[in-house]
Order: sequence, then structure tokens, then C-alpha cells
Amino acid sequence: MASAHSLWQRMADWALLAGLLSIAAPAGYWITMTQFVRMPGNVLPDMTAYPWLTSALWIATGSLIGPVMEQAGFWGYGQVMLQECFSPATAIVIVSILFAFGPHPPIGAALWPKLVFYFLASATFGAMAFFTNSILPSLVIHIAGDLIFFTAIWPHDTGRPLVAVSGADVWFWIHVAQPGGFTFLAVRAFGQLAKVAGRVPPAPIRISERCANGE
Repeated sequence: MASAHSLWQRMADWALLAGLLSIAAPAGYWITMTQFVRMPGNVLPDMTAYPWLTSALWIATGSLIGPVMEQAGFWGYGQVMLQECFSPATAIVIVSILFAFGPHPPIGAALWPKLVFYFLASATFGAMAFFTNSILPSLVIHIAGDLIFFTAIWPHDTGRPLVAVSGADVWFWIHVAQPGGFTFLAVRAFGQLAKVAGRVPPAPIRISERCANGE
């Protein structure tokens, strides 16, 4: 019989794999969407005028403080609290809507790309928290995701050619295909995580009798 430590290690391994695959999928979604809608630019200011150490500390700080606070607030507290009244699936959806509109308010033409992206990211973190009963694996993925997007994806948003202007090139179609492939792999990884954790996938909408009675 597996020990509690080995069981947790297996859950953490599958959660991290599912999370990494889930980073690759939204990256493709984001790059594709930013070729339909011109985005305002990186969430961090232009750092080319600053010393490399300053820029590195800026990125490191942004990739650490935000994830720690958001993981604790949204998935460590909010989702757990909502699961007392609703099914896990409903709690994940509610938290994902709040996360998409809350700390990342979309403006103007950037409305739907940001809503889709942050909703999917939150759903990933919520599923990881539900299956592992911990925010630690999702915190690691959150930090890694922020680092990747801060350094490799968001800085190039304003320079990507719009499909309406220059048409669809080979890289556009590669990024269109990227989400499908990685989403499939991520779903398989989450399925394996559910088996290892011994948890049933989140059920449809349900309100507990206690909350329905206003208790």
C-alpha cells in the first residue's frame, strides 16, 4: 500500500504535468487572439531602458507576489468556501469568472481575449486545487506561467501581425493548432490526476441543502 508521502508525490507530479501542458494551451490561444485584436502591450512597462538586474528583479517580484496572493485568496479561500454551498465545478466556474474580471479588468478591444485567457487559467488552477486538495502545485505552475508570459509572450503582443492586415501565415496556423493538441494532453493528464487522487471529476451545478436553506 502506498504511503501518504508517495501518494502526495504522485499527485503532485501529475498535477505539475497537467499544469505545464495547460500553460502551453493558453499560450497558443493568447497568441492567436492577439492576431485578431491589437493588445495594448506587456502588463509590465518597457524595461529596455533599465539595467538588466532591475528588470530581472521586477519580473521576479511580479511573478512571485501576484501568484502567492491570488492563489491564497481565490483558490485557497474563495473556492473552498464556495464548495460548501456549490458543487466543485460550480465553485471553479464562479471563481474563474471573478478572477477574469477582478484583478485583470479587461478594457476596450482587449475584452474578450483577456476574459477567455484568465478564465481558462483560473479553471486550470481550480481543477489542480480540487484534485490535490492543495494550492501548492498550482502555485508553482502560476509562478512558472507568469515568468513565461512576462518574458516570452506578452512583450511581443504589439508586434504581432494582425490577420486582417497581413493574412494568416504558417506560424499563425501553428499557434491555432497548438491549443488543441496541448488541451487534449492536459485533459488526459488531469484524468490521470483524478485517478491517482481518487477523486471524482467535478459534478454539475448543485447547491447544498444547508446553503439553500440560508444556513
